[in-house]
Amino acid sequence: MRRRVRQLSGGQRAQCALVLASAKRPDLLLLDEPLASLDPLARHDVMALLMETVALHGTTVVLSSHIIADLVDTCDWLVAVNRGRVQVSGEIDELLAGHAVVSGPVERRALLPDRLAVITEGVTGRQVDLLTRATTETFGPSWSVRAPSLDELVRGYLGAPEASALPGPVALAR
Repeated sequence: MRRRVRQLSGGQRAQCALVLASAKRPDLLLLDEPLASLDPLARHDVMALLMETVALHGTTVVLSSHIIADLVDTCDWLVAVNRGRVQVSGEIDELLAGHAVVSGPVERRALLPDRLAVITEGVTGRQVDLLTRATTETFGPSWSVRAPSLDELVRGYLGAPEASALPGPVALAR
């Protein structure tokens, strides 16, 4: 309590800045890389403080981060910007449910349906792994199908700049 802010560690300064920013109970809090260069303990403490602010005051927090793991358990909505354009936007659970990682033998790749929207495709030895815009429907016994992680989803789209996952048009209530 007696030290000046400039004498605090990076994590303590981030916590101090967050307390000051949330003290006015804003409706919207914009944070640009608030977790950058913080150690894991400080990142945890800052995210806990953010979640507390949201829960107590109903604050909407827009958080930019390059560390996907920090977003997994705390964020509801994802907006991924790639090469200056919004490439992916949507509720995280819906985005994950609308995609699948399909793995199987390379020689059977041509047998997959043409309608299958493939975001990225990787070949390792005799196996092909596809990030697809599909649910975890059955592709047959040769194929393993699972939901992607948030990290796989984001990396997949960022690796395919021409692909996008954006919400459809929304009717406005009158």
